[in-house]
Amino acid sequence: MCRFFPLHISVLIIAALSCEDGVHEGENGIPDNVIVDKGYSRSHYFFLDMQFRAYYYPLHESGSHIYNPNRVVVQLELYRYSQETAETVFGTACVDPHNPGYFSEYTQIGYFYRLVSGEDYTFDPYSGWIRLASPASAWDIIAAAYALGDTNNNISEVVGDVDFSSADTLRLKLIKDRGPPDYHPTLPLEFKNVYYLGRDNINPKDLDIIIVDSLSTIGDGDRYTDGTNYLTIFGLDQHDTHGQPVPDELIDIDNPNIVDLRLGELHFPSLLPFTYSSIPGLGTDHLALKEIYGYEIEDPNQNFIFDEGEDLNASGEWDVPAMYYRYQDRAQVDLESRFAIHVFQH
Repeated sequence: MCRFFPLHISVLIIAALSCEDGVHEGENGIPDNVIVDKGYSRSHYFFLDMQFRAYYYPLHESGSHIYNPNRVVVQLELYRYSQETAETVFGTACVDPHNPGYFSEYTQIGYFYRLVSGEDYTFDPYSGWIRLASPASAWDIIAAAYALGDTNNNISEVVGDVDFSSADTLRLKLIKDRGPPDYHPTLPLEFKNVYYLGRDNINPKDLDIIIVDSLSTIGDGDRYTDGTNYLTIFGLDQHDTHGQPVPDELIDIDNPNIVDLRLGELHFPSLLPFTYSSIPGLGTDHLALKEIYGYEIEDPNQNFIFDEGEDLNASGEWDVPAMYYRYQDRAQVDLESRFAIHVFQH
C-alpha cells in the first residue's frame, strides 16, 4: 500500500520473556478455552473511518502500528441512540456528514445520549479506533463527531458537530447501525480480528495459545502440510523469546499489539485474518490460506458490500467470507468455519 505522507511508528520494545518450564499445556493436554474462528468479538471495537482502517495493518516490522502524524484525532464525542430524556439531544447520524446524500437510506434521526470517555469507551487518537466498555447490542446505534489534525493539535478537518450547541440539531457520523449486520456501509468499520481469551489480567507465564485446523490430518492440527506452524502463518509468531526475528512456534506474547494481557484479548495482525489476500493487512498473506480457502480477496475498496462485481470470482460466486460480512447466513458461516484458537491458562 502506498504511503504518500510522513509516517510515524509507535515504538515497541520487544522484551525477552522466558518460561522456565517450557511450553505450558492444560490439564491432560486439554485447552482451558477453545474459540472458533467465527467467534471474534463483535461490536466492540470500531474504526472512525476507512482511512484509519486502511492504515492500521500491516504492522511495522517492529510489531508496532503505523500512523499518519498529520491525521490524528484531536477531539472526539461519541453517542448512542436513545429514547428522549432530559440528557439526550436530537440529532441526525449520516454515513458521511460531509455528504448527507451518500447512502441516505441509512440515515438515523432521533435522540442521542452522549457517552463518557474513559467510562463508556476508550479510543486511540493515533490509530482512530474506539473500544466500547461493553460490546454494543445488535440493535444499538453508535455515532460520533470528531476533529482531525496533527500531533500539535492543529485542526484540519471536523466531522459532525464536535462543539455542539443545544439550539441546533446534532450532526453525527454513523459508526454502527442497528439491526442485522449484513449489507450496511458501516460494517467494515467493525474490528473482526479480536478474540477474548476468557480472562482479564493474564500473567504472560501462564498463557499458551495454538491454532488448530479442524480438518487437518497432520499431528495435532497445529501446522500446515509443509510443517509451518499456524501461529507463524497467521502472523502471531514473528520473534523468538529473545526478540530475534525468528519464529519459535510460540505466540509473540510480549507484543501488546498481538496479545493484550490486561484486557485478555488476542489481536490478529490483519483485518480479516481467516481469509487469504495479497493486499497488505487485509487478509492473511500466506499461500497456505490460498490453498485452504481456494480464493483470494482482492476488493481494492475493502468494503465487500456494494461493489459486487469486484467480489465475484471467475465462477460467479461471491468471495466474501460469511463470518465477516454475511453473518446472518448461519449455515454458510458454519460451513466455512474450520480453525480454532486453543487457549491454555494456569
